[in-house]
Amino acid sequence: GKSCKNKMGVKEDGLLMGSYIFIGTFVVVALTIGQYAYWTTKDRAAAGANQQLAWGMSFMAVFCMWLFWACVYMHQMYPLVSPIIEAH
Repeated sequence: GKSCKNKMGVKEDGLLMGSYIFIGTFVVVALTIGQYAYWTTKDRAAAGANQQLAWGMSFMAVFCMWLFWACVYMHQMYPLVSPIIEAH
């Protein structure tokens, strides 16, 4: 159960859920932009290449956004520097 999880296991649940959301975002964005690139290409010979390029660019964009988000999220989970509270 949850009582058996250590402190680190509980914190990573949010990271996994956010990662699943980014995977879902990639699927929706890549399919939408890929189909748009395919159907709006006037040169039918280049339509497949444009679709693959759109998929690749969508993957890179979502991956970079996920990587940035994951770094920010993990830095908040385990901060390297703790605030020092001084008594006044």
